Amino acid sequence: MSPHTCLVCPRSIQAVAIGDLNRDTKADIVVVNSTDNTVSVLLGNGSGAFPTHTDTAVGTNPHAVAVRDLNNDGNPDLLVANTNTNDVSILFGNGVGALQPAVNYAVGTGPSTTVSVVLNTSAPSPAPQPRPSGAVPGASPSPAPLPRSGPPIFGVPAPAPPHR
Repeated sequence: MSPHTCLVCPRSIQAVAIGDLNRDTKADIVVVNSTDNTVSVLLGNGSGAFPTHTDTAVGTNPHAVAVRDLNNDGNPDLLVANTNTNDVSILFGNGVGALQPAVNYAVGTGPSTTVSVVLNTSAPSPAPQPRPSGAVPGASPSPAPLPRSGPPIFGVPAPAPPHR
C-alpha cells in the first residue's frame, strides 16, 4: 500500500459521501468542509485516484451531506445540513460532476444530519405506521417534508399531520 495523499487538506472535514456525480459508473467523493463552508467534489477515475477537485459554497458550518437525485432529472444532487445558519443547502448536479450554486432552505435549529427520501411521487403512499412505544404525544411521527412546488423549487415545510 502506498502512502496516502490528502486531497482536501487542511480543512475541518465533517462528513463524506460517495456517489456517481458525473454518471461514469465510477465512485466520486463528496466532502463537507466546515471551516470554509464548502463541499468538495472529487471525481474518481476508477483506479483509486480522484484527479478532479472542485469546491462549492454552502451555508455556515455544514455538518452532513446526502447524495440523491432530488429533482428527478436523472442527475445526482446534494443535500447539505448547515448547523450555524439553521438551513439546508440543495445543490443540483448537471450529470458531469458540476453543481449549481447552493439554494438554502430554513429548517429547525442546528441541523446536523441529512436523510434523503423520495417525496411527492406518483406511487401510492404506504399505510400509516403505528407510533413506537414511548413516542412523545403530539409529536410528528416523522420530519415534515418540503413539498415540491414545481421542478426544481421546494416550498416551505408542510405542517405535521394532527396527532390522533
